Amino acid sequence: INDPQMTDYVAKVAQSTLGSDSYIPAARAAMGGEDFAYYLEAIPGCFFMLGVCPTGRTTYPSLHSDRFDFTDAAMGYGVRMFVNLVRNFPVD
Repeated sequence: INDPQMTDYVAKVAQSTLGSDSYIPAARAAMGGEDFAYYLEAIPGCFFMLGVCPTGRTTYPSLHSDRFDFTDAAMGYGVRMFVNLVRNFPVD
């Protein structure tokens, strides 16, 4: 379960980093098979996803499909997100 304050923080960073039009909040909770949930039991955090559908496409194979091909252009967006999450994190 994502921490509400961390979720707001990630949303703000995503909107400022990628642009408001590129930020898409999850329509509903998802029960993925991630071990990250165990971290969130101990430390407040937020699991977010980075879109990898190439520009100009409306559909793309899912991450666990044998037809999936990682979109290299997504790498820069992910790095910028993580850098800005760290740089803007409020320190007490």
